[in-house]
Amino acid sequence: TPFALYYSSFYEISLRSGFWHAFLHLHFIIIGCLLMWPLMGIDPVPGRISYPLRLLMLFVMLPFHAFLGISIMSATTLIAESWYLAFNRTWPPSPLDDQYLAGGIMWGSGDAIALLMLIALFVQWYAQSEREARREDRRLDRLELRLQQATTAPVGSRDDAEPARYDQARAGQAAEAEMRPTRTAGQPGDDQ
Repeated sequence: TPFALYYSSFYEISLRSGFWHAFLHLHFIIIGCLLMWPLMGIDPVPGRISYPLRLLMLFVMLPFHAFLGISIMSATTLIAESWYLAFNRTWPPSPLDDQYLAGGIMWGSGDAIALLMLIALFVQWYAQSEREARREDRRLDRLELRLQQATTAPVGSRDDAEPARYDQARAGQAAEAEMRPTRTAGQPGDDQ
């Protein structure tokens, strides 16, 4: 969207019209939220993409601000030239130098924000992994307790001995089967 904005006549239209200028900002906020919510959101939603895929998506998006910033910095003509030259600005820097600086700010700030997002994503991933490990530990502790109870239960009278031993063995086998690690697809915040 930024490439379509800056390299079309819509940018100058948005500068001349208050409505289109506000619409442009609203558009960027909505699109940014729709893009970032699946990547950075902590709300447990169905179909949440995995952390490795989130990192991949972030790395794929990373160069776009850099490319746009570099293309603005390397431009030899002003974007929305008639708008900016109409001010007859006499103070430095020149409008072209100002545009060069703006491209550099876009490039640098985009990379800095992406770095902060990467850090936040790693922190979220680590916290989710810790929650999942605690959940798995609790599950294994419960199963181990059940297995222990099944193998140490009192047998009862001699007439009850055979069925009791059979029930103990069956309970022990079931608990052992449940103790095998399983893959859980917990959502962030799912601490059950």
